[in-house]
Amino acid sequence: METIRIIFLQNEPIIQFGYALSFFVMGLAIALQSRSSSRLALARSLAWLAAFGLLYSLYEWGELFSPIQEAYLSPTGITVLHTIHLTFLSLSFVCLLEFGVALLRPLGRTQWLHWLTLAWFAIYSAFAFLILPAYSGDTGAWHDLANALARYTIGFPGGLLAAYALREQTFRQIAPLQAPHIVAMLRAAGIALALFAVLGGLFPPPVPFFPGNWLNANAFERLLGVPPLVFQAVIGVVLVVTVIRSLEIFQVELERRIEQMEQGQILATERERIG
Repeated sequence: METIRIIFLQNEPIIQFGYALSFFVMGLAIALQSRSSSRLALARSLAWLAAFGLLYSLYEWGELFSPIQEAYLSPTGITVLHTIHLTFLSLSFVCLLEFGVALLRPLGRTQWLHWLTLAWFAIYSAFAFLILPAYSGDTGAWHDLANALARYTIGFPGGLLAAYALREQTFRQIAPLQAPHIVAMLRAAGIALALFAVLGGLFPPPVPFFPGNWLNANAFERLLGVPPLVFQAVIGVVLVVTVIRSLEIFQVELERRIEQMEQGQILATERERIG
C-alpha cells in the first residue's frame, strides 16, 4: 500500500493536470453543442454546467502551476494570484449550483433558490476575501480556509442539488423519448456529480475548524492510502464521458420531431386524398 501511495504522489501533477483537462473538455464540448432548437429544459441549463467545467478546470490548473508562478511574484502578487484561484473555485461551484436550480425551475420548485444562491455567494465573497485575510496567519492559511469554506458551503450542496435535479429531469423529460442508452448515461452522470460533491466538497485541505480538522484530504489519504485526487480524477473522466454521450439526446429529440412532422404530413395528404 505504501508503494502505491508513493507512486500516486510522484505522479500527482500529471493526475491533477488530467483531472483539470477532463472538466475543460466537458465544458468545451457542451459550449460547442448547438441546442437552440431544443425544447428540453436540459438544453437551457447546460450553459451553467459548461461554465462550471471551464472555471473548475482553470482553478485546478491554477493550483498546479501556482508554485511556479509564486517564485517570480511579490507577496502582493501572490495574494492576488490566490484571490483569482479562489474566485474561479467559488464561481465554478456557484455555476454547478445554478445548473441544478435551472433544471428544477420548470418544475416550479426553485424560484427562491436562484436569489438565495446569489445572496450566499455575496456573503461568502465578503467573508472569504475581506474578513478571513485579516485573521489568517499567512496567505497559505487564508487560502486553505477560504478553499474549505467554498467546498463546504457551495460545492457540496451544489453538487448534490445538481445530481438530484439531473435525475429528476432524466425521468421526467428524457425517459419518455425512448432512448435508454442516453438515460443510462445521464443516470451515471448524476451519480458522478453526487460523488464529486462528496469527494470535492467534504475533503478540503486541513483547516482548524469542524469538520475540516478531522475530515480532510490528509485524513482521507491516511485511511485509504491514496490521495482523494486519484478518485476525483476517475470521477472526472466518468463525468466527461457520460455528459458528452448524453448530448446525443438533442439529436434524438430532433429525429423524433422530424418523425412527427412526417407522420403529420402523411396524415394530411391522406385526408386530402380522401376528401
